[in-house]
Amino acid sequence: MQSEKGGYIFEDLGCTVSDEESEQAERELKLLLFEKGLLEDILSSIQDAGSIDPSDRERIYRKYDDQLRSIEERIGRCRLVVKLRKLELGRMKLLDMLRDRLENLDREIMEIRSTLGKQRRESRTKPEVVESKQARSRVAEARGVKQVEVVEDLGERDELQKLQEDIMATLEKLEQLDLEL
Repeated sequence: MQSEKGGYIFEDLGCTVSDEESEQAERELKLLLFEKGLLEDILSSIQDAGSIDPSDRERIYRKYDDQLRSIEERIGRCRLVVKLRKLELGRMKLLDMLRDRLENLDREIMEIRSTLGKQRRESRTKPEVVESKQARSRVAEARGVKQVEVVEDLGERDELQKLQEDIMATLEKLEQLDLEL
């Protein structure tokens, strides 16, 4: 979405989790995973203990099994905190990359317009956000407009191809960021 000043507006979700909270959750996660391993070993030992009365073995097993479930819940929560922080940071990086790219494109557009002495044409209708090509087609048909996609000269086609390649490269960077998370 473009603002009146030419800049782009992206919803600022901010960060929910601070660096300190994320680091604390990571430390706690390591300890909980260690503790989980110990409890799993204890439970395995209890199952293998043949010299303990079956009812006592069941009571002890339930005690440690309950502790294990509690630790697994805490592990899940810590993992969510860490993941949320990484996702928020990845989103901010992506938005910064997109803002930079859009600002560069806007600057180039303005330079070319200035060189050609052309001004931006105001559209008579507000653009609608449409989710798919089929939906756009239905909207166009409802208005009685035929949809025609035309690229008037090869230079424009090359520019569109370059822009498409830039967008794909940006998306690949996003995938890499996502994989790192």
